[in-house]
Amino acid sequence: DTLLVHAGLVKKHLQRSSTAACLNSLSEINEKVSDFLAGRDKETLPDHAFTSEGVLWNRIFSNPRDPDLDWRKRRLLAQTLNALPGGVKRMVVGHSIQPGRITSACDGKVWRIDIGMSNWIHNRPAQ
Repeated sequence: DTLLVHAGLVKKHLQRSSTAACLNSLSEINEKVSDFLAGRDKETLPDHAFTSEGVLWNRIFSNPRDPDLDWRKRRLLAQTLNALPGGVKRMVVGHSIQPGRITSACDGKVWRIDIGMSNWIHNRPAQ
């Protein structure tokens, strides 16, 4: 009942409407991005991956300057979760460092877990 994504997934990333097609969309996104990042397919830049609104870069649900999410983002989160098969109740996102700790919004429907633990972030040792 929990979806883990690198940055964020929104309903438009799931181009199809049926449950089976939605599962295919998720599998296709995972496969295409994995192949591209692993160097198995260097020619095909995956749709919905590397744009500012793509699954690897968007910060729509994790921007530290918008900790509570406005009503539009709350509605988009609800639409996205409802579009996913299997009764997904929450999304866990990374990619956007949160100030000091893991945070959540929308009554626990989105959890932001990036707290800059990597030694590549802020030149700090890994925690």
